[in-house]
Amino acid sequence: MLFRSSFLFLYHDDLDLGWRAAQLGIKSYYDPLATIYHAESYSLKWSSKKFFWLERNRRYCLLTHYSQRTFYKLLPAILVVEFLILVFFLIEGNIGIKISGYKDIIINRKQIHKKYIELESEKIVSDLEIVRKFSNEIEIPFEMSGPLSAKGFNIILKLLSKISRLLL
Repeated sequence: MLFRSSFLFLYHDDLDLGWRAAQLGIKSYYDPLATIYHAESYSLKWSSKKFFWLERNRRYCLLTHYSQRTFYKLLPAILVVEFLILVFFLIEGNIGIKISGYKDIIINRKQIHKKYIELESEKIVSDLEIVRKFSNEIEIPFEMSGPLSAKGFNIILKLLSKISRLLL
């Protein structure tokens, strides 16, 4: 079995690799005593560039890892989350970054589709099995959104997660 490196080079590359490993049946474990060191780390702090790469790569993962059938079943929940993130970007004055992320998806749609075909052909574990293991929460740093926004987003996310699992 050939396990290629992530085609994402910055932000969510760990999500991409972990998701692909799960699709290939490679188990992962949490060791609270483990320490991981980055030989190099690139940080954009909480900047517009970082928001762009986070959003762009989040959508890349959604478009390449879910089968089309699963993606369309989850589309209502995906659209609600997309709307909430859009509102966040609007409030933060970063709507241009969100639009740039959409443009990047359109520009790179052939590369995304090629990666989707590659991943679908190698997939061993079903989307349903993987989705059942997903967490219902995302840790949102308070300095990014404030404690109330983070808490509110997680309440909505938990509800959407439960509904989405029923749809699958």
